[in-house]
Order: sequence, then C-alpha cells, then structure tokens
Amino acid sequence: MAAEEEGTRPRARTTPRVNVLDLPCPTCGETLRHRVLHVKEGAARSEARGNSRSPLEGIARCANCHTSHPFVLRPKILCAVSVIVSEGPESVRTDVDLPEDRLLELDGTLRVNGRPVRISRIEGPMARNLPRARPSQVVALWTVPTDELHLRLSVVEGSRTRPLHIMARGDQEIRVGDVLHLEAEGESVEITGVRGRGRTFQDPGDALPAREVQRIYARSARRPPGGRRD
Repeated sequence: MAAEEEGTRPRARTTPRVNVLDLPCPTCGETLRHRVLHVKEGAARSEARGNSRSPLEGIARCANCHTSHPFVLRPKILCAVSVIVSEGPESVRTDVDLPEDRLLELDGTLRVNGRPVRISRIEGPMARNLPRARPSQVVALWTVPTDELHLRLSVVEGSRTRPLHIMARGDQEIRVGDVLHLEAEGESVEITGVRGRGRTFQDPGDALPAREVQRIYARSARRPPGGRRD
C-alpha cells in the first residue's frame, strides 16, 4: 500500500520565477516580449539561489509571432563608477552601477539619480583625461545636468560685482548682448561676457549652450534718463 501511494504521489514541478522576458526573436528579427516556457534545471537552481552570474537558459515563446525557441540570457556584470555632478557652484559625488561592457565617451549622456547628465570629463588612472573608456578603466566621471542648471551670474556695477544665480536648460544658448530678466531681483541685465571652453567670450553674438557655461558676466540693462549723465 505504501509503495502504491509512493508511486501515485504527484512529482514536484519547478516553475521558473521569470515568466516574461524581452528577448531577440529569430523569426521577427528584433527584441520582443517573450513568455518563458521552460528554464533548464541548472539555471533554475542558480536563479533560486540568487546566483546572478549564472546564465539563464531555456525555451521561450515570442508574443508577436508565437515562435518557440531556445534562449541564453547572460547577466550583465556591473561596475561601480564614481560620478561627480557639477551644478553651478556645487558638485555632488555619487556611485552609479554601470554594465562593464558599456563604452563611456566625452559628451555622452547617462542618468544619475533619475536625472540626465552629460559627461564633461573622463578621469582615468594617474588623473589622465580619457576621450572614452569602459567603467573598469574610470577613476571618476565629471558630468553636468542637461535638464536644468544653476549658472553663476556676475553683475558688474562700477567697481562692485554682485554675484547671483540663474536657472537655464542645458541646451539653452547664452548669448553676449542678450537681456536676462531677473524676476527675483525685479530687474533686467545685459550679458557682456560668457565664460566657458577655457576662455571668456565678449563679442556681441558670441554664444555657448548653458551646459558649457562656467560664468555669465552682465551689467544693468537700465539706461539713465535722457539729458542726464549716469
């Protein structure tokens, strides 16, 4: 009787925890949503143990063409990269996990704490500046936000310089000769110089995108009444 009960006892089935994956479909020729039908026993055990370095292998069915095909999903190995986000007078350092095979390039973009930033400098070993590198080769990434920036503004008033800050989009052009309306200060100022790219631009019409600006120089846009000297 015991033997009969043992023979009729239902066998335990291993159901993969991963039910849906985005995989390349050999029929459709692009990466699409797939339903996982089967995971190899060794891969299922590794997944259950939380072994993220083991490849996930099995059979999946494309949600678009319904073709079933084998797949091998190799996990991405992440590297912790030190990222400095410079915004106006402040710089904040944080660590970001990036895939080890990702190529980082000057002027490339990534997201840090949900914000888009542009890579302005790639620091390698011995403080060398690199045009491009893999995460494992990077000592630090220097970046600037590309959404909104705090720009330093120096308003020159005779022998006195008044420091202020303004907000600007990363792609907004800062042009010599333009007038800035400072709502908080209740005044307008005219841009006389833009500091960036290692020099100060002072000719009317010279312009830089806000993401490359280190400082803006300006003077009051108010003019003295007619018939009087300032």
